[in-house]
Amino acid sequence: MRILFTGLSGLTGSHLAKLLLKNGLSETDQYFCIVRSALSSYISLPSRVLCKNNFFYGDCEDEIFCTSVIKTVQPDLVVHLAQMKLLPVILKSTISLGIKPRIVVLGTTAVYSSFMSCSQPYKIAENFLTTNWDNFLVIRSSMIYGHPIDKNMNKLFRYVKRRFPIPIPNDGKALYQPIFYKDLAEIIYSLLFKQQLKGYYDLPGPDTVSLKAIIRLISSKLKMKPITFSIPIKPALYTMQLLEIIASKSRMSLPINSEQILRSSEDKICDSSLKSILPSYQLTSIDQGLEIQKTKMNID
Repeated sequence: MRILFTGLSGLTGSHLAKLLLKNGLSETDQYFCIVRSALSSYISLPSRVLCKNNFFYGDCEDEIFCTSVIKTVQPDLVVHLAQMKLLPVILKSTISLGIKPRIVVLGTTAVYSSFMSCSQPYKIAENFLTTNWDNFLVIRSSMIYGHPIDKNMNKLFRYVKRRFPIPIPNDGKALYQPIFYKDLAEIIYSLLFKQQLKGYYDLPGPDTVSLKAIIRLISSKLKMKPITFSIPIKPALYTMQLLEIIASKSRMSLPINSEQILRSSEDKICDSSLKSILPSYQLTSIDQGLEIQKTKMNID
């Protein structure tokens, strides 16, 4: 089997690569990976070992590039772990070549957002997939956390530890269901070769917690009192949108984006499909996951 990955160097993808390496590789399987850059910082060690020299450097937004990759690889399975909204480009490339591999996708529960600007790109991608494909599996995950390179809890740990003031939109009332990255990777690994499993499955974490509660948990683990202040949604959103315009011109890095601020005014919760696909799997609790993350970050 010829397997093409996108996003394999990310947090979930790197652990998935570890699982594939740990549990033995079939001599008949070949692994290929699309990455944005040849720089070593873009390619995790597990994905480098798994795919050996089978890397393609380019942008998944570039249909000409994707078509060239698909034509070269002729994949039997495409595992798309990069942004869901990039999926239509991959699909258009395979369609243009008359190739119909099985597609396994890491999606997002952001598709349920009540804000059109947040959910629309994911709805468009899912609709394109549903309309043009039969053999696909989409795992919609909630917010992913648990490692120093995650883009969510990592910032909160750093801010609490360094006693940076933490702005809390909507008084931190919005509810989350964070999922531990290893759980997500293990579930994807368990389902990767189950050809009979098709369709969309939601995979939020096991605990429903508010942003305030998450900050309290992190603070208790660090034994430090956080500095927080509440900010109204609209002024925060307008300010962030302005900063994003400035950042796009100056290549400035921002700690959060306007979508995160907008979605902080709504609950991000949904029912889980886990029992229907892996009934015996036990997810890591938010308390356990944050404890593991604290240890990995070595910030005691």
